[in-house]
Amino acid sequence: MSAGPSSSVEARADLEHLQQTVAMNEALMLAAVRQHELTEAAENLNAQLRAEIAQREEAEKALGASEEHLRALFDAAPMAVFACDSEGIIQHFNVRAVELWGREPVRGV
Repeated sequence: MSAGPSSSVEARADLEHLQQTVAMNEALMLAAVRQHELTEAAENLNAQLRAEIAQREEAEKALGASEEHLRALFDAAPMAVFACDSEGIIQHFNVRAVELWGREPVRGV
């Protein structure tokens, strides 16, 4: 028995369907691989950001402790101490400065 034209058409349609299925599967596999790569990259970036945030928090904590220490030294100094900005305007002063001048200095003037 010979295959008629209709079975040849069916075979061609089956082959085209199979080729389309293979192409879709390849595309899905590539998309899955790409998604995995993007997820891994995002996770790496998130880990870096968490590390940077932790470093910044540690630096802020250390800066706060340093400022507190400086403030304690400033306030406990046995002599008059005042701090001016770059234009010479008084911004901070300690108790001994008040005692020396007999009044609180005017800030920002």
